[in-house]
Amino acid sequence: MCIVFKVISLDETLKILYIINMKNVNPRNLQTVLKNLATIMQNEDKESQQVFCEDFNQFLNDLLDQDFFGTEGQNDPRGDHRE
Repeated sequence: MCIVFKVISLDETLKILYIINMKNVNPRNLQTVLKNLATIMQNEDKESQQVFCEDFNQFLNDLLDQDFFGTEGQNDPRGDHRE
């Protein structure tokens, strides 16, 4: 049997470790997870970034529809929805 190792970047290593550990986001690690996610996305290609942004916008829109950001969307992190 032969084992072949591939040299991978730190970002790829972090992604793999995250998947292996399958840690859930909680109030204690939320800031770290969001920071790591932003770093990972900065290093992705434009198409991957676009797909992620579309999915993230849908997630935020779902919260907005449930008045999570206030009844008029005034606390939406993307900007105030009041006119």
